[in-house]
Amino acid sequence: MRFGDVRGRAFVHEPNRTEGDWSSVASGKSALRDYWQKALAQLDDLQFTLDRIIWDEDARELGIVYTSHVGGNSKRVIETFQFGADELVVATEVLHGNVPD
Repeated sequence: MRFGDVRGRAFVHEPNRTEGDWSSVASGKSALRDYWQKALAQLDDLQFTLDRIIWDEDARELGIVYTSHVGGNSKRVIETFQFGADELVVATEVLHGNVPD
């Protein structure tokens, strides 16, 4: 599985990544576990408000739209999960934006 999150690179401090590099942050379960352990260790206050869930049957892709509340700041986030024929997640992507008025 590939996990991609451009902002997430700040948590893992990967020196080989360059600005604008959209390749995956973590590939495989072990790397994804390490990523989340590093990221969550740096956060004191983390809350999510679910806005909606989107399913695209043809693309076999799930989208979860939520508002993230971290350290007094809020942002809009969508996480997408692409499923393979075996019904397992093969790729994810996280996109960040402003909270709408």
